[in-house]
Amino acid sequence: MKIGMILDAPFPPDPRVENEAVSLIKAGHEVFLFCLKYADEKASDTINGIQVKRYSSNTFEYKLSALAYTIPLYSVIMQKKIVNL
Repeated sequence: MKIGMILDAPFPPDPRVENEAVSLIKAGHEVFLFCLKYADEKASDTINGIQVKRYSSNTFEYKLSALAYTIPLYSVIMQKKIVNL
């Protein structure tokens, strides 16, 4: 099965996400991880079998994430990126 995971932060490091993804891979699944990048990182990478897809973000979007449950603008911005995954 193909599984998509969403992390609204850079990867690595996030041991919780990595442990879960690696467990799914060991169980025979194909794992794609959507994550954000704030620096000059590769857009695509494979880490421990996890197919990582990084999408550019900025400090404005980061600050909007604090208001994600109050103002839906952050969700709209992320949705456009996630659809691409």
